[in-house]
Amino acid sequence: MSEKPFDHYLSFEPLDFVMDEDVQNWVLQGTPEQEAYWQAFRLAFPQKADTIDTARLLIRQLRVADWQTLTPHQLHERFQAVLTQIDAPPVRIIPLYRRTWLRVAACLLLGLLGWQGYQYGWASDTYQTGFGQQRRILLADQTVVTLAANSSLRVPGRWSFGQQREVWLSGEGYFEVTKQPGPTPAKGRNFVVHARELTIEVLGTRFNVNTLRSKTTVSLDEGKIRLSSAREPSRTLELRPGQTAQQPANRPAIQVMPTADPSLTAWRNGRLLFRAATLSELSQRVEEVYGLTLVFDGQGWKETTYTGELPTTDTTLLTRILAETFGADVVQEANQLILRKPLHNP
Repeated sequence: MSEKPFDHYLSFEPLDFVMDEDVQNWVLQGTPEQEAYWQAFRLAFPQKADTIDTARLLIRQLRVADWQTLTPHQLHERFQAVLTQIDAPPVRIIPLYRRTWLRVAACLLLGLLGWQGYQYGWASDTYQTGFGQQRRILLADQTVVTLAANSSLRVPGRWSFGQQREVWLSGEGYFEVTKQPGPTPAKGRNFVVHARELTIEVLGTRFNVNTLRSKTTVSLDEGKIRLSSAREPSRTLELRPGQTAQQPANRPAIQVMPTADPSLTAWRNGRLLFRAATLSELSQRVEEVYGLTLVFDGQGWKETTYTGELPTTDTTLLTRILAETFGADVVQEANQLILRKPLHNP
């Protein structure tokens, strides 16, 4: 049964629902508890009913157990297969009105994915996440972007053939960029990410960008990217796999570190990793992801550090881990998590 709050799904479009594991489990093998959850959701947010119905249709037609394992190319092929299945002579009798609705839904989704050469984003020009949320987005060129909490991605409504693909990121996101042909085989269509004053140019690669703090951090997992800054427009540098680049807010130069920190991208798997983090560093990361400020009340916190991991989308589990790790009572008041060590009687 899904334990996610309703607001986790409010920004979801059909593909987001299709790729959500809880939704897949509900559609394919729903329990009474799951049926009750989604019935309550539909009653609370009737404007999402059509979106949910479209997602349920696709999951039932495609019968895919885990959408998270599919590559963008495989995902696109699955949608094409649905269209083929709908156009083919039906094995069983389906009412005419339903066949028409199936065709319209599949055509709409394929069109939004860029089918027949139209380069549109999935649903809108701006994708957003709230605190404690993550979102996986499939762009029209088959690039996959995973947005971290409290982030947004702006995508042009259309990319023309031969032009570079540009997006604007605020917050944090992980990019899996596909290579695209250009006007000639030697000139591919570059993918460009604008993050504050940094411009990140790629052809095909996987990398993470974080603008949540007072510095912009870029970590490269695969491929090669070129960086430039509005502060030094005449200077560019290339980043290679395993390298991380940072540009602090008060410095013009881009700093490159030889080894990427695995904690920079662990959030994609629902984890925040810490190693000997100060309480200030711990509090900053929790506030970025959850919008909650950690308050360490009382004595005995000086020189305390934290090594371990925390969840990215579960406030209850976050609170329990903090309480057990620090041996403290944790109370939430408004946007604060207050940690107090219990008094011991002599």
